[in-house]
Parts: sequence; C-alpha cells; structure tokens
Amino acid sequence: MVFALHILILSAHLLAMNVGAGGPITLMFLEWKASRGSSLWRGAANYLASATIAGLLIGSLLGAVLVALLYSPEFAQLWTTRLRHKAEMATLELLISLAIMVVYRYWAAPGAIGRWAFLSRMGLLLFAGTNLLYHFPVLFLIGSTLRDEAAISGEPIKGALFREQLVRGEIASVAVHVVLACLAVSGMMVLGYALRVMKQAGEDETARREGEGLAVAGAWLSLGPTLLQLPTGLWSLSVMGTGLQSQLMGSDPIATTLFLLSLGAAFWLMRQLAAIALGDVTRRDMIRAMILMVATVVLMTGMHHAGREAARKKRNPPPQAAQLTDRLPSRS
Repeated sequence: MVFALHILILSAHLLAMNVGAGGPITLMFLEWKASRGSSLWRGAANYLASATIAGLLIGSLLGAVLVALLYSPEFAQLWTTRLRHKAEMATLELLISLAIMVVYRYWAAPGAIGRWAFLSRMGLLLFAGTNLLYHFPVLFLIGSTLRDEAAISGEPIKGALFREQLVRGEIASVAVHVVLACLAVSGMMVLGYALRVMKQAGEDETARREGEGLAVAGAWLSLGPTLLQLPTGLWSLSVMGTGLQSQLMGSDPIATTLFLLSLGAAFWLMRQLAAIALGDVTRRDMIRAMILMVATVVLMTGMHHAGREAARKKRNPPPQAAQLTDRLPSRS
C-alpha cells in the first residue's frame, strides 16, 4: 500500500514537472505557428503556457510531499552537504523559469507579431526550457545514484564535479530519457487541447477540421520523442548497474513485471500516436493515447523505484539479515 501510494505521488510529480520543463520547448513550435496570426495556434500556445505554469507549481508541491515521505538522517545529510549548493541553485533556477513563463503568458504582448517581439518570446521560452532540463533531471539522478552507492559524505558536488557526474553512462542515458519524456508529455498536452477544440466545434465542420489538424500536430510532437525512447531505453539498460539490471531482468518479480507492462504500454502508445499522426483522428483514439501516456509513466516509475529499492537492499542488507548471513557456516 505504501509502495503504491509512493509511486502514484511520484508519477504525478513527474507528469507535472514533465509539462513544466518540456512545455517551453514545445511552445517554441506553437509560438512559430501562432506568429502567422492563427487564433487556433495562439489558443494552443496560451493553453500550454498555462499548463506549464500549473505543472511547475503542482510539481513543486508534490516534490515537497515526496521529501517529507523520503526523509531520513542520511537523506537530509546528502542534500544539506554534498548537494546543498546545486539544490539551492536549482531552486533559484526553478523560480526564474516560473517567472519567465508568467511573463510570457501574461505580459509579453502575445498579440504582437513583429520580428523582435517574436524573437524575444522565443528567447524567453528557450531559456526557461533549457534552464529546467539542464538542472533538474541530472541533479535528482545524481542524488539517487549517490544514495544507492551510500556516498552520502564527501566533496560537495558543484561545478566541474557536477559535470563529471553528468557524463557518467547511467546518469547521462537516464537524463536523455527524462528530457524526451518531458517533450512527449508536453506534446500530449497539445493533443488534449485539440480534443477540447473538437468538442467545442460541435457541428461546425471547419472548426472541427482545424481541431483535427491540431491533433495531428500534437501527435507528431509526442510521437517523435516517444520513438526516440527506444534506443535511449536500450542505452540505459546497457549502462545501468548490474544490480538494477538483474532486478529488471528477473531477480525481482515486481520490477520485472512492471518492466514488461511498461514496454507493452509504450508500444501501444506508439501505435495510437502513429494512427493519429497519420490522420486517423478520433476522440476515442485521442483519449486512449492520453490514458496510455499516463499508464506508461506510472509503470516506468514503479519499475525504476522497485528495481532500485531491491538492488539497494541486496547491496546493503538490514542489520538482522547481515548478522544471520555472518552466522551461516562456511563451505570452504
């Protein structure tokens, strides 16, 4: 029960932050389309900008809940010593990106389509998106890795040492995976807005066709990053620690089951997105694609969490288990 609650909260946090971090990059495409004077694309851009702000706020709140759930003396020591500098910087960067998105959404003259207005808005989006995607995925992956390795104390992680951690195989591969997930989920938000447009169109055939065109664009925006997850997933699997790898490959039944289910959900999701992207736009398929996206995130989150916990317990058994192992007669 505790495991399921943890996974649900963590998945909701990741989905919210995926929209918050990936939204600005996806918005660059919508801004380009809206700069041509299309009210449909401007509506989609405003919708995603509002969703991005909400995602950052909700994700931050759920992140605080997770910190409370995960709190331990070792957890506190890690984030107040080795990772304190980067955690403080990441918090500042989050506030800066949130402020930029508020400026973009409400005060950056969305009606202006002049060259400099367009370039300034694109610059705001690029900075807000890359700022978040560079700091947050890598920071929390480094924190998780240090916790797995029981490397709580040591030299503070900052500057060059942070970049050294960034290029480690497992951290780099999962960081790319997270960036692609952010883009895929934010693309799915465009699909969600298209669903709303189609519903409001009613009997208006022109408005409905515009909504379908927006749905096709949203499907492509989500399908591209989702397809790239395949080689990225193989990369992650090949470079992850042998402990976690063995848990996913059969040592831990929960992690292995979630791994297989997540693969099935991901392939089904790709099929649905491909159908929509190729013009087979129906409300049923759009809703199914959104449900599959959420299911894939939840299953993959559960898979990683279960695998890491099992590998950590195997590497650092509880004191009682360690004492029992020490008392077993030696075969030598």
